[in-house]
Amino acid sequence: MRWPDGPAIASRLALATAATLALGLTACGGTEIDAGKTESLIKDNVTGPPPRRVDCPDGVEAEKGKTFECGVVYEHGVPPARVTVHIEDDDGHVRFGPGDFRFQH
Repeated sequence: MRWPDGPAIASRLALATAATLALGLTACGGTEIDAGKTESLIKDNVTGPPPRRVDCPDGVEAEKGKTFECGVVYEHGVPPARVTVHIEDDDGHVRFGPGDFRFQH
């Protein structure tokens, strides 16, 4: 089975804006992004071949304007990718879109 090449997949990545992804309070009283919910959001919004796994970092503080990256792993010879996730506010709302998706070569 042959999947579309990287740019075709990237151009079909659905734009996603999540509901609140805040997990809870950190020791300093801040809000952290829920890595598991962000991973699910990415998996659910990528069109093309479904990712085998999405890995987002734990412990990311919800700070408006900051970004973090998640890794996307595919099967069937599709190269891995990175998704830049943008933190929209201090409450943990995030977004990503087609321009935030890059295949690793």
